[in-house]
Amino acid sequence: MTVKHERKEANGGVTKKQKLKGSKSKNISIHERDEGINSSGENPITFWDCSKNIDVPKQPDQIKKLHVYDFDNTLFYSPCPNPNLFNDQTIGMLANSDMLSYGGWWSEPLIFKNMGAGWDVESQRQWESFWNQDVENLLKLSYEDDETLAIIMTGRKNKKFIEFISEILESRGIKYDGLMLKKGNFNTTIDYKTQVLTDILDHYNKIEQVSIYDDRPSQLNGFQKFLNEYTEAVRPELIYNLIPVSPEVKYLEPKKERALIEELLEQHNSLVDQGKSTAKLGRMTLKRSFFFSAYIVEVDSKAELLSYLIDKFNHIFTPEVQDSIDFQLDFIPISRNRVSAALELKINEDPEVEWKITSFGVSNDDAFAVRVEPVGVELPVKTLYDPPFLTIGTKRNSPTLTWERLEKIVDWVDLKDNVTIKTRFGQVVKFRIVKENANYNKTRYKRPLSSGTTE
Repeated sequence: MTVKHERKEANGGVTKKQKLKGSKSKNISIHERDEGINSSGENPITFWDCSKNIDVPKQPDQIKKLHVYDFDNTLFYSPCPNPNLFNDQTIGMLANSDMLSYGGWWSEPLIFKNMGAGWDVESQRQWESFWNQDVENLLKLSYEDDETLAIIMTGRKNKKFIEFISEILESRGIKYDGLMLKKGNFNTTIDYKTQVLTDILDHYNKIEQVSIYDDRPSQLNGFQKFLNEYTEAVRPELIYNLIPVSPEVKYLEPKKERALIEELLEQHNSLVDQGKSTAKLGRMTLKRSFFFSAYIVEVDSKAELLSYLIDKFNHIFTPEVQDSIDFQLDFIPISRNRVSAALELKINEDPEVEWKITSFGVSNDDAFAVRVEPVGVELPVKTLYDPPFLTIGTKRNSPTLTWERLEKIVDWVDLKDNVTIKTRFGQVVKFRIVKENANYNKTRYKRPLSSGTTE
């Protein structure tokens, strides 16, 4: 994990507190619950905490610091929709809470149940491979400091996810001063989170410093806007730190993810048929977007090759450039469609092929590839291009990348190191969600260079 500290120190005079409150959306305060009005002046920690494990919150007089930790992909590597399985439009559709009846990827508890080897197995393992251990250690230090409030705050809905998140944290023995999941009527996640911060800062009025850890730039920008307003209107001496966290992206097992999306689409279509759907889309179905036969690169080989290239060409793959690249290293194409039965039978006699990395090439400073040649193979190995190559990655927002473009790279750098990768023959598929019964264009086209999953 990379944690970058960004220190913001507020200056300026005090203005009317009404200026801050007047800019808020229609949120609930600590005196207002879904079930009615509470005039008890309840501590905001016990009001917003959803774990029900905080019997006696830390007292305001002793608290000098507030540390806020996001859950998804900051503290815990929650799986994201797999861009190697679905096209970009479908990824956006899955992430949008208004498109499908189940509320989108981040509103569906079935995602948690299907992580890794499954809920029961991963619980026994304490979700070992899913933690950002750097952030976990920081949370532990925050909790153990008597002058610090350490809270975990997520935009996931309390009613759907409190049981899952509480059990995940409990299995790991993670302690905190508050576990906040979204409740109440908020338009956006940042509206909810800044309301919680307002209530805590108002109640714990001796807090001098706020630190917020989050993986999403949009959330950190929202926090910065809020804290600028709060320090100007209420507490000009308050210092805050916004700490971006670089996530490690996790995905579900591809076949499991595809089956899960199909199940969710069935639920969506059922609600549409019953007239109970409030989503923007009608009946939808999952269609194959494109199909390749290829040699699929093994996971360990991907990691070893990428590490080698970043070290070998560190003048090209600077940290800033790495952050701007969508790395692939997924497969060496054989055919744009399923190969003939005879060829498939022949390949399956020896489906595992090892390849030596022979050269490295760059196209227009925004796309990267390596040429490869088979090792220890007596018969010719069929590939779509000769010589065969493997896509390393492309910079985000660059023009659509095709294999034809990489094939035209002229300046290849020969590599003398004995670096090899292991592959296995398979089928590469990508899917997209489309309107049911819509005309699906099966005409051949120049497919963008993108990775997929095996069937």
